[in-house]
This record gives sequence, structure tokens and C-alpha cells, in this order.
Amino acid sequence: MALSREQNIAKARELREQGLVLREIGERLGVHQVTVWQWLNPGKTRDKQRKDAAKRGPAKRQWERDNRAGCPQCGSEMGQGSRSPSKRFDRCAACRRTNARSRWGRLISLREQGLTNREIASATGTTAAAVASTLYTAGQHGFEVPPPPYWSRGKSSGQVAA
Repeated sequence: MALSREQNIAKARELREQGLVLREIGERLGVHQVTVWQWLNPGKTRDKQRKDAAKRGPAKRQWERDNRAGCPQCGSEMGQGSRSPSKRFDRCAACRRTNARSRWGRLISLREQGLTNREIASATGTTAAAVASTLYTAGQHGFEVPPPPYWSRGKSSGQVAA
């Protein structure tokens, strides 16, 4: 004679108290171990988990909108950026653009004084390759970047001034 659902649940609880694992209880009662888990954890069924997740999603997004960090430089709202702390933005997009433009201006003014990339790098605490790349980017964004001083000395592009 087959047991009713309530009898199966009571038997499952009894077997669990005896120390049997879900798989063994399921084999004895002729049901899957997930069914046994659901019987033993009635408040945590899959439907309840789905409903809870549906509630958490919009609430979580609202919380993120309400608690989004402000830019430390200007106070405006910042985008989320990446979840990785090492890749998160430290300032809003407008401040990042402004800082880039001021950095480009500093490097261009040093170049206008007749300094080479290596000399600019030494003065700013960066590498010559980073200076070259930054000046190139500034030129791509419409800034007038003077050529390196050794270009104006009549030397070929492959030779560097000593």
C-alpha cells in the first residue's frame, strides 16, 4: 500500500533523524532525492526561490541606482564600470576627459620647450613610450603636437640626438 504525501514526509523526517542521506531516503521511499529535500525544506522550494529572485532583481537594481557613488572630483553620478575593483572608474567620464586633456596640455607644453620624449618622461615620472603614446592620442583628438626636437634638426627619423 502506497503512503500518502504527508506520511512520506513524516517517514522522510524520521529517516533523516536516523542519519540517512537524501539519496538513501529517496531510494527507500521511491522518490528522487530532490523531492526528499523539498519535503524536508518546505519554505525553500524552487517556486519560492524563483519568486524571491524576481523580487531581489528589481530591488537590487533600485538600490544600486540610489547608492551609486559620486565622483570625488565633481560630485556627479558615476557609471558602474566593471565589477572588478581594479577596473572600476575612479572619476566620472567628464572628469576623466578633463584630466586627460590637462595631462595632454602638460606634455605638449614640455614638448614645446624642446624636450624629447625621454626628457619629458624623466620630468613627469613615466616612460618614453607612455609619453609618445599620450602625445599621439592628443594629436588624434585635435591637439597640435609639435614634433620631437631632433626632427627639426634635419636628422632622419631613425637617428636620435645624442
